[in-house]
Amino acid sequence: MKLHEIAFVLIFVWIFLVLAGCTQAQAPPPEVTQSPEPVNVSIVSDNPHYSLTWSSSPGMGLSPDIGGGGSGNNVSYHWKTDYGTFLSWTSPDYQVLTLGPDVVVTHPKVYWSYGVLSEGQSRPVVHISLELIDSSTGATLAYTTRTIRWAEGDLAEIQ
Repeated sequence: MKLHEIAFVLIFVWIFLVLAGCTQAQAPPPEVTQSPEPVNVSIVSDNPHYSLTWSSSPGMGLSPDIGGGGSGNNVSYHWKTDYGTFLSWTSPDYQVLTLGPDVVVTHPKVYWSYGVLSEGQSRPVVHISLELIDSSTGATLAYTTRTIRWAEGDLAEIQ
């Protein structure tokens, strides 16, 4: 094969991967440190559906449901998403603050939202992860993930 043929094949493969959405690799989950009391965590949503057109909330409200020894005051919450962003919306002023797609917070609840698409674009499957971190040692106490898929009308549905 000639050099220009090899370049053409490589460009074609790259375009295929980009269009297929295979450009981001999922990071392996963090190693969970065993604590004296086992910690279980799951991600719960205020509502299993969310749309940008809904004005009652800045995003899909997400909170940890913690069982075991991780519910003390010394826990941080590491939220990650591969699409969209996390927001904060808390009292007393209820201002919406953009936190980003990878954030560590001391308050458990965040909101997940997404932007407007250009016509003809489609949204990828969304992966959200939550890592409970012992704030004093930095150890991972628990880890969990959830998936968001899309329904007609640009409606996000947590699975």
